[in-house]
Amino acid sequence: MQVVHGRPEPGWQRETADLVFRPRASTAKVAAAACAILLGVSLATGSRGPIWLAAVPFLFFVQCFQHLEVVGNRARRYGLRAVELNLATAHVTATGRSWWAELFFLGHCFELRDADGRGLLLESWLWSTSTRDALLQAVRAANGATTDRPLEDENGSEARS
Repeated sequence: MQVVHGRPEPGWQRETADLVFRPRASTAKVAAAACAILLGVSLATGSRGPIWLAAVPFLFFVQCFQHLEVVGNRARRYGLRAVELNLATAHVTATGRSWWAELFFLGHCFELRDADGRGLLLESWLWSTSTRDALLQAVRAANGATTDRPLEDENGSEARS
């Protein structure tokens, strides 16, 4: 088993995963710090307004507890938005954009969709570029895509490698 980010969870006895991906640790740290600062401001000022603002970084922080496993031709994301994707029938729906474009301008995330219609989104503010690229390589390997026949998205343009 190869762990790309973080470490395997203790007692993880499902199937032996080929790859395990974890969200960026920096996202969790920044979100936790922003949430703590806003809660501190709320306590110091006695106002409830910053508590509502603290909910946004708290939700970012909670998303950092998910992880993604690749086992053979299957990709499984565990956490808030659990999904299992068949990599052998997966295709790239959207190649993604930079984190700030996704977060602030509602840009498209990196998205894979299999023949059963299940989709897997990887937001660039949460998942590193190396994670998205490694998953794309797993899809290429499962689909038999080579450099002679690249994996294409729905629009016919080549997905990034």
